[in-house]
Amino acid sequence: MQKRLGTSIGTLVIIVLAFAAPAQAVSLSTPNAKIRLAAGAWAGEAVLNETGAGQSIAVNLRPGRSVRLELGAENPLRSEMSAAVSGCGGRTGFRVRYETAGGMDLTELVTGGLYLLGPIPAYGDVEGLFLVVTSRPNAPANAKLSCPVTMASVADFAARDTVLLIATVR
Repeated sequence: MQKRLGTSIGTLVIIVLAFAAPAQAVSLSTPNAKIRLAAGAWAGEAVLNETGAGQSIAVNLRPGRSVRLELGAENPLRSEMSAAVSGCGGRTGFRVRYETAGGMDLTELVTGGLYLLGPIPAYGDVEGLFLVVTSRPNAPANAKLSCPVTMASVADFAARDTVLLIATVR
């Protein structure tokens, strides 16, 4: 909703435009979280929200099988930044692991919201954090895991973006 407020001072007219705040404000310092299957297209580029809407990947898994996804973040700022990463943990029927490209386990740090991704260069991006989801061998058909991963600016924790993995056992 746009309101127009104005006043006249002699021949000079000053116009102030006031906009109603959106339902979910996004800061200019929000790291842009992204997610992709191995070497696939990124989901989440140029989409910012805290729900994962419009920036999710859905996969089907057979019992006992795994999928590995890469996570990354883009920096919209003129200076470098870091992002605190917080992600889902395992649920009934699923095992969740976060790791580096070399396989170092970061699960406790990420599920505890203590992992820092970065520094992310000015107007650049950083990748190399991986999410591995495994369906347990005894997972029932149609078991579903909704796994949000949120990245928040360490300079402004209110500035955050979420991507989402939805895994279903088939």
